[in-house]
Amino acid sequence: ADMRAYPSDEPMNRTPSGASLDTTRYSSLHPSEEAALLHISSDGEWGFFQTQALRGWVRLDKAALAGGGSMPMASGGFLVVTGSSVSVYSAPAFKRPIAELPMGTVVRLKARDFVKGAWVVLFPFRSSSGGLVWKDAYISAKAQVRRGFLPYTKRNIIVQSFKMLGEEYGWGGRDGLRDCSMFVKDVFATFGVRLPRNSGAQSLAGIVKADAGRVQGEDMLGAVMGAEAGLTLLSLDGHIMIYLGKSRGVPFAINQIAGYRGRRGYMRLNRAAVVGLNAGAGAPTGALLKRIKAVTEVLPPAYGAAEL
Repeated sequence: ADMRAYPSDEPMNRTPSGASLDTTRYSSLHPSEEAALLHISSDGEWGFFQTQALRGWVRLDKAALAGGGSMPMASGGFLVVTGSSVSVYSAPAFKRPIAELPMGTVVRLKARDFVKGAWVVLFPFRSSSGGLVWKDAYISAKAQVRRGFLPYTKRNIIVQSFKMLGEEYGWGGRDGLRDCSMFVKDVFATFGVRLPRNSGAQSLAGIVKADAGRVQGEDMLGAVMGAEAGLTLLSLDGHIMIYLGKSRGVPFAINQIAGYRGRRGYMRLNRAAVVGLNAGAGAPTGALLKRIKAVTEVLPPAYGAAEL
């Protein structure tokens, strides 16, 4: 479901031809994501919700209202989605998925053991009256999921980010796709690190090693070149990347990117890609490396607080 700035599906695009860049689409919400309903629109069709990361308007027919009910008991702990996404099924025959869960999603296990080659999870459904109903659902034992969060290491962070390499870019979570900040958020969620939803807030979510308000030029370049691969976020105006380290002296990052301005004009990528930070050299806006506004090291999770 889309989370939007206003209780309306009417888009507000940056340009007449930029239908894929709807500035009133904040994000996309996926099954099992919890939110608090704060207000209902006068026509009764939209709710103003607060999630862990942001707040905005969501169509009420996309939500299952809990009514203050408690979470049912789940004795098996929890699973974390470690693949780019995994399918959830209503039966262990795995014929038709009822939902696709993105990387970093946490679901509760009903039991610790497989049943017919499947994990049995407690999954939220919407009743005919709009209420929340918990039912058994199934995830293949072969799916990329893990009982508990991944160990927080540089290698694991980079491996997780490369699982989405080449996937299509989607501003604001369009059609269930990822933009730059959702890409970063989903990667770190697999370790129990809950980052904010937008790139500006993510650039402050950790130890800020350098920012444009304090350092520029050679000092900023030094902060990038000395950064820890995997653990470090590089922020530009309205964009964020995961630093990968250097190859032959050139720094690289992985990100979900619409494109960048190069010497021959706008270079459209529209996918998760590895880019050299010298990209854009010769363009009026300059290379990506010269446009970095902050270098931020993401702190490891407090597992005691993160466990369910």
